[in-house]
Amino acid sequence: MYQVQADLALLWRPLDLYILISRESRTGAQSALLCSATYVGADSLTEEQRIPRTQYARLATVRSLSASTKGPVRIMCIVVESTPGLALVQDIYDDVGKARQIRALVEGKLEVAQKYMLIGSMTEKSGPNGKELMLSASQTLNINSLDIKEYKQAMELEERITRTMGR
Repeated sequence: MYQVQADLALLWRPLDLYILISRESRTGAQSALLCSATYVGADSLTEEQRIPRTQYARLATVRSLSASTKGPVRIMCIVVESTPGLALVQDIYDDVGKARQIRALVEGKLEVAQKYMLIGSMTEKSGPNGKELMLSASQTLNINSLDIKEYKQAMELEERITRTMGR
C-alpha cells in the first residue's frame, strides 16, 4: 500500500521543465524520496529517480560497539593519534574510567587533541594480531565548542520524554 504526498511542484519556465518532488512511504517499510522531471513541449520526456532515505545514526559509546553492530553509528571522541586517512580516537561520551579507544578510517587528517563527532559504520580489518574493529567514518564534525555535560543532559531528557510519550 503506497501513500504519496506532494511536497514540492515547480514549473521552470525557461526550459519548460516540470519537477515534482514527493515523499513515498510504505506502511512498515523504508520510505524514499521520489523525484520526477518532465520536459514539456512537442517531445515530452519524463525521467523518474528514486532516492532511498538514509538511516538514522544512533549515538553509541566505543565500549558498546562490536562487529555485529548494524547501521550507522555516531561517536563523540578526542583524537589521540592521527595520520592521513587513519586516526586513533578515545571516547569522551562514556564514563571517564570506562572510555575505550578505536581506530577510525577518515578522510584527510584530524587534529590531535581536538574533539570530533564521527558518523559511520563498523568494519573489521584482518592484521597480524587478528581481527581489529574499526569505524569507517563517512562524516567528521569538529565539536570543540560543544559542552558534553549539557549534551548528555539533553539526551537523557529526550529519552525520558520519549518513554513518557510512549505510555
